[in-house]
Amino acid sequence: MVLNSAKSNWTLSELRWTLFPPGDPSSWDGMLHWFLDFISRSPQHLADNYLKTWHSAAKRVTKVA
Repeated sequence: MVLNSAKSNWTLSELRWTLFPPGDPSSWDGMLHWFLDFISRSPQHLADNYLKTWHSAAKRVTKVA
């Protein structure tokens, strides 16, 4: 959203931005495993209800105990 706001009505060439080639969706997990590892190392962040909700959902989706 921030990048869209920064872009406004400018074209990519006017901003001198380039598009990255599309990645392989099957090799990307949305950083869920990073997030689960981060929370396991820093559980104090679960005091934030927003992160706690994402943590619960991530555990269910990845079937992590």
